[in-house]
Amino acid sequence: MRLTERMSPRRRSAASSAGLGLAAALTAIGTVALQHGLALPLVGPTLAALAATGGTIGWRLVAADREERFLRRSFALYLAPQVIDRMIDADAPPALGGEMRDVTVFFSDIAGFSSIAETMTPAALVAWMNTYLSEMTEIVEGCGGYVDKYIGDSIVAVFGAPANDPDHATHAVRAALRCCDRLAALNGTAAFAGHRLSHRIGLNSGEALVGNIGSRRRFNYTVMSDAVNLASRLEGANKYFSTAIMASETTVERTGDAFAWRELDAIRT
Repeated sequence: MRLTERMSPRRRSAASSAGLGLAAALTAIGTVALQHGLALPLVGPTLAALAATGGTIGWRLVAADREERFLRRSFALYLAPQVIDRMIDADAPPALGGEMRDVTVFFSDIAGFSSIAETMTPAALVAWMNTYLSEMTEIVEGCGGYVDKYIGDSIVAVFGAPANDPDHATHAVRAALRCCDRLAALNGTAAFAGHRLSHRIGLNSGEALVGNIGSRRRFNYTVMSDAVNLASRLEGANKYFSTAIMASETTVERTGDAFAWRELDAIRT
């Protein structure tokens, strides 16, 4: 990654303005002094001011933007580039150790995966799963979500963290719908022929603990709370209602009139 890859406009503008302002001030002082019969050297101080400006900008690129480069390296493998950009532009990096955030949790699972896996060789199963997970992950990240983890054929994702997103519920539902459309398209390809996959998705919104959680030697940016457990339960409940996407009341309320919903039943949590 180039050190000059990205410098926030606010920092770049501040550094440039400071140097140019100093040079202008020196020029004004020299002009006033000359009008009063005093000759002050202008070239040296002006060049020094411009050199200081260049040094300041260079220092910011190398040192002041160190946090930005750290965030990019840390999240490059599991966050879409546009999500990282939005997080940096908002100047709201994730808190180390954890913080409470309002999020929407996305939990998906392939229906009948165990039976399907028994009919495939290990190599074919791995290639097949990689295709499925890649396609679904692309959609989740494209809608602003963060894939927390893969649990076998399951995907656990969160919307609203690490990047702030006031419309996280709407984006999570849109991702779920697009995942279903993409799976239907995959079922028409040669790689998925004969399986006719279907998956179940559970969505729930609420307060959750998000952050770098783990041991001193190994940790991961993840989400923990009852909101995750409920999303998992809703995903499983799809089996009994023969549905593909099930969302909690809190998620439905936060999406307003953006989608058409059908009330099913009350589920004990």
